[in-house]
Amino acid sequence: MFVFVLQIEVELKRIADVCELLPLCEIARDFLLLTGGNPEQPLFERLHQLRLLPDFDCRSLRNIKLAQVDDFVCTLRLARAAQMTLFGQDPFMLAPDTLREPVPRKGKGDVVTSLTKRVRPEQLLTGMLRFIDECLLPQCLSDQDRQFNPDGQMRDYLYAFLDGEESEELATNMAEVLQDFPEVLVKHAISLFTALVRRIRGHESLK
Repeated sequence: MFVFVLQIEVELKRIADVCELLPLCEIARDFLLLTGGNPEQPLFERLHQLRLLPDFDCRSLRNIKLAQVDDFVCTLRLARAAQMTLFGQDPFMLAPDTLREPVPRKGKGDVVTSLTKRVRPEQLLTGMLRFIDECLLPQCLSDQDRQFNPDGQMRDYLYAFLDGEESEELATNMAEVLQDFPEVLVKHAISLFTALVRRIRGHESLK
């Protein structure tokens, strides 16, 4: 998926553009799940057929095939969250305070440095974003009993969530780094994501 990251950052520099394109691609993906389609068909053609083209020109759409739409949607979600973070906005507005505790000052710089040295930057950000969006938030917002402990060590929950066929290496690398930082807990997830975005995108703020 990381082949898309540079293209998106070059073409979609405005949050508004990312926020316009993301739901259009999500709708196209949902139609694809229902109706099927040629995996080699360009996403641009499918959006055109569904009358879902954005109001701005995005050349990346012409290079992306339907088989890659899931990765592209994931890239757009990361671009939106990262841009909002850098502009002081909140990409996790529905998150409760239990996920917003600041990373302990003593280990904050060290854990960010260690993670960025061990894991490829966009892979790292995507892993953290998916952990928050797909694992933690749905449990916080559902009526069912929460399945995570905010005071649990983040490495354990991250590893359990990411340890799939495609994410096994990422899960292992992140867990091994976090093994040295037992003070980093689930409740620090959003704070850690914010610190990583600022470090990786050149806007570090560890105050």
